Amino acid sequence: MTANDIGKIAGGVFAPDVATAIATVVGEFAGRAMFPSDADYIFQMPGGAKAVIVPTCGLAALAGALAGRILGERGWLAPVGAAWTLIGVVWSLQLEAYPAWMMAGGIVLPMVAAAGVVIGMRSR
Repeated sequence: MTANDIGKIAGGVFAPDVATAIATVVGEFAGRAMFPSDADYIFQMPGGAKAVIVPTCGLAALAGALAGRILGERGWLAPVGAAWTLIGVVWSLQLEAYPAWMMAGGIVLPMVAAAGVVIGMRSR
């Protein structure tokens, strides 16, 4: 393994963290712009605002999976990239109560995003 390979793997592991953070911020700002609310807790938020959070988890995981796969040039880095979002979702679920459909979506969508990137880019 060369230094170049190690650099690609390191980039494929840590760059998705930045990609997921950016995608999450964009999704959060979009949700707040569409559904302004002073709610402090998830259960107090309007339904539309809740509905924006779940796809944001999926898009953040997709961004992380793509960044990991493309920058690291290895297929196994796609799930690593999506794992950054999954870690954030699980951490968030520990802090606050969420409706069951949000918990399910927040956990399933990052795995679907990783699988989609692995399958979709397998031939490349």
